[in-house]
Amino acid sequence: MRDSQIIIFNAGAMWASTALNVVSQLILVPFLLSSLGERSYGVYVLVWSLMVGVLQFEQSFQSGVVKISAEFLALERLSSVNKVLTSALSISFPLALIICSSFLAASFLIHHEGSESLAVSFAIVGVAALLLIPLTPYVGMIQSTQRYYIDALAETFLRYVGLLGLIVWFRATEASVTATVAIMSAVLVLARIVQVPLAYRMVPSLRFEANRFDWTIVRRLLSFGSMAALLSISLTINNAGVKWIMGILATPQLVAHLAIMLMPVVLLSQMMNAVNMPAMPAASGFKASGKDSLVDELVIRGVRYTTTIALPVIILAALMLEQLLTLWVGSEYAFLAPYSLTLIITGAIASSTTTCHHVLKGIGKLRAVIGISLTCRALIPIAIILGAYFTGHSPYISVVSGLAVGNLFQAFLQARFSLKELNTNPLSFLRRGYLEPMLPLVAILPPTLYFVSRFEIASLAESFLVAGLAIGAYLGSCY
Repeated sequence: MRDSQIIIFNAGAMWASTALNVVSQLILVPFLLSSLGERSYGVYVLVWSLMVGVLQFEQSFQSGVVKISAEFLALERLSSVNKVLTSALSISFPLALIICSSFLAASFLIHHEGSESLAVSFAIVGVAALLLIPLTPYVGMIQSTQRYYIDALAETFLRYVGLLGLIVWFRATEASVTATVAIMSAVLVLARIVQVPLAYRMVPSLRFEANRFDWTIVRRLLSFGSMAALLSISLTINNAGVKWIMGILATPQLVAHLAIMLMPVVLLSQMMNAVNMPAMPAASGFKASGKDSLVDELVIRGVRYTTTIALPVIILAALMLEQLLTLWVGSEYAFLAPYSLTLIITGAIASSTTTCHHVLKGIGKLRAVIGISLTCRALIPIAIILGAYFTGHSPYISVVSGLAVGNLFQAFLQARFSLKELNTNPLSFLRRGYLEPMLPLVAILPPTLYFVSRFEIASLAESFLVAGLAIGAYLGSCY
């Protein structure tokens, strides 16, 4: 299978798994809200945001394995691939112990303060981290062959198993935050375990051999991993940090509202990331093989396709987000629609440059990636949120303003650095990446909005019909 076919197949398979993941999230959120209650659901969101932080750290370590192994596989240096596996496994256990110990220490302190349920949840996250991180090199080996869809499909399938487990457990016993964290953590660990034998099957002659431990590989992994860890820290601040800040300044109920507002944006980001993740090993392989022109084309096409995917989401949100929120979690949450729409639009703009992000990582421009992420995912949002909140603005406006401005800056900087590092033609980038996909939207959305307001389209069925026709017209125009 050619490189372009592998990338397209990956994108299609991962997009399908992401769509299935969206369905599970749409079921999970209202189920937990009704089972746990708004306050306990907010506590679960806070705890699970820490697990997301662990996963982001895991992916940062994993990305080093992917990048280095992809280079060796492109050059057919299979013995060096075994050095990567051996070296990565050797350093993964100490890293896992450090993270696990940190969570267990936090659990002890929280228990000492009298919050036993929260303490147990922290301990569960720590144990899960101890099991997850040593399995990371195997997932990295699979992804270095550009088979990203395997991890996505395994996690998506087992997520449904976890959802079924939650429903059965809550029906048999009392619903609790601790049980929710335990079941969802077990799902993540199992999704990694099933990939270990697949790694040996996917990568030719893969072996763990103690005598192949290589300090040079370790230094490369730690160098790449430490830079990627900074990236994961900025993502954790953007995800867990914002939620914990608002949980401290406001209430767990606000955290629950924030999770609902962000869910469409998170799902859109996951969908874009799933489509574009293969760009990193592809760019790394192209660069190692001297195919620089293919890296330029990868960026332009990636921006074009992600923009084309994101715009129908904006059409749907603009036409019926309030109705969708009502249908999903209830009419009492419909007031969140304007805030969520703002985040969807700015999040779509940021997601359109996801390919730039992965390509910059693939060609080794980690300083640029880290600088952009720390600035746009951590410093700008936190500064605006705190500034707006302490100057008397509502917590909702404060959070949305910080996250939205961060999204816009992220899109601009990722595109700018990508053009600079790759010497891509800016006019071709803007025309093919943005202008051509957006022209149909400019022609379709304004008259559609006028039609909806003029004829007072309000029912769910009518809104679905109008939105479906508008999206169909847009995709048909793109074709």
